[in-house]
Amino acid sequence: MPLTTTVDDQLAAHGPPGAAPGWFDRFYLNADHLSWCRRQRASPPGGDPPDPPDPPDPLERAHRVLAATMPPDDGHPVLLWGDARPANTVVDERFAVVALLDWELAGTGAAEFDVSWLNAMNRLRAGTDPPLPGFLTEDEVWLGWSDRTGRPPRARAWFDLFAAYRVAVLLELHLDDRVRRGVLPADHPVRTDNRARRWLAELLARH
Repeated sequence: MPLTTTVDDQLAAHGPPGAAPGWFDRFYLNADHLSWCRRQRASPPGGDPPDPPDPPDPLERAHRVLAATMPPDDGHPVLLWGDARPANTVVDERFAVVALLDWELAGTGAAEFDVSWLNAMNRLRAGTDPPLPGFLTEDEVWLGWSDRTGRPPRARAWFDLFAAYRVAVLLELHLDDRVRRGVLPADHPVRTDNRARRWLAELLARH
């Protein structure tokens, strides 16, 4: 099956609740993406995670900073993969990419969303800075993207912070679900002290 057909099928199957056919034709604004993260935190399956008394919850601080510093939308929608990372690619015997997997977070918006997400996923999973030998640095990823698109990234710092925020939100949902299923104690320190939150706090310190 052609890749484009697969993408269309995935988009149609995984649109927002109640979405009409062709929902992905709409250009989702930066504010839409930020609001999506807020909604995920509104009703977590395991209840609200305990907030550390000091410093304040970095996820809430990140949301406020992102809302206050949001760049203008460029008005040129692109299809966003939503979960761009090496583990979601299929390659042939020459390591040429022949398919992209995992489209349930697909949507539209600024192209920078996917690039920042790729870097955030690589950082979270590698757990090293600088990256392991043979892996591109974040600057190299952005440079390669710019070479292929013919333009520099817009508001890179904002999109990088958003990606770190989104990672932390999704990890929080995952941990809340483990609490709900009785796999993780509700007071486990990983809920308020984990790699995603620490990286988010580090980025916030630069703002």
